[in-house]
Amino acid sequence: MVCFCACATASAKAGGEISPLPGFSLETLDEAQAALLAWASAWRDGEEGALPTPPSAAFGASCALAELCGELPQAADYRAAPLCAGDPDELFARLSLMPGEKVAKVKVGLYEAVRDGMVVNLLLEAIPDLTLRLDANRAWTPLKAQQFAKYVDPHYRSRIAFLEEPCKNRDDSRAFAQTNGYRYRLGMRACARRTLPLPPSRGCGRW
Repeated sequence: MVCFCACATASAKAGGEISPLPGFSLETLDEAQAALLAWASAWRDGEEGALPTPPSAAFGASCALAELCGELPQAADYRAAPLCAGDPDELFARLSLMPGEKVAKVKVGLYEAVRDGMVVNLLLEAIPDLTLRLDANRAWTPLKAQQFAKYVDPHYRSRIAFLEEPCKNRDDSRAFAQTNGYRYRLGMRACARRTLPLPPSRGCGRW
């Protein structure tokens, strides 16, 4: 289920989508909608308050404000990154047909860490302009994460955009990323538990 936030001034209008993820988001759609309505009422009355507390509502409201203030780019690339969850040959075939920058996502942690490292290394070696996004979904112990890293050529690490939650423990994930030079990313469940900072005033007019 989705609700939509619409904002407008005398010269522009914009919107943002609010869609809590069942099983991931802490808030329900009803809770997000209630928070959004309270925020929208205050915004309409000219109040410069914080974004709604529920992350999904804050995301939708911030997107609407960014569009309203002209802060979003006018052009974008809406292609989805192909996913590899097992057979790299299927990914090779899809990437060969992809124009422009080649980006793919690989689910690691489904098989042995050594195999994952070898597959990632093979993909990066075979396709020089490929960038990978890796998602381990907290599947590894620190030892298995190190086994993975051992089989990826250090020269290719700059072409790994991020490694999402490699270890079961967040501190282990952070330590692994810092030690091995990987960009570490939190998953959706972890992000939903973080407190959003208060946004700066955007200086937009209201009606």
